[in-house]
Amino acid sequence: MQSEGKLAAGSPDNQFKYDGATYLFGTPSNRKLFVSDPAKYAPLFGGFCAVAASMGKVERGDLHFWNLHGGHLVLNKNEKAAMMFRKDPDKFVKKAEDNWPKLLQALGKQ
Repeated sequence: MQSEGKLAAGSPDNQFKYDGATYLFGTPSNRKLFVSDPAKYAPLFGGFCAVAASMGKVERGDLHFWNLHGGHLVLNKNEKAAMMFRKDPDKFVKKAEDNWPKLLQALGKQ
């Protein structure tokens, strides 16, 4: 979860599995908030890089290179991708959303 502009480290004591991923939270209250509406708090594109997804590729996102878009966490694979994303986030999210169904098929998730 985000805390004061930073992602806070989580603990295995406060974990929750959602959509094939295990999320770790720093506090029970953050876990409870996530559990109440995981779709709201889970990273877009399953935690994969939004810039890569906009290009029709699947690359793992890195928690060090994150942004918020429309109240949602968006991950990117590296600093270059994160900087690109920040220049035109609406464009990258729209293209990633357009590609996402095919990428899910490629991942065997649909």
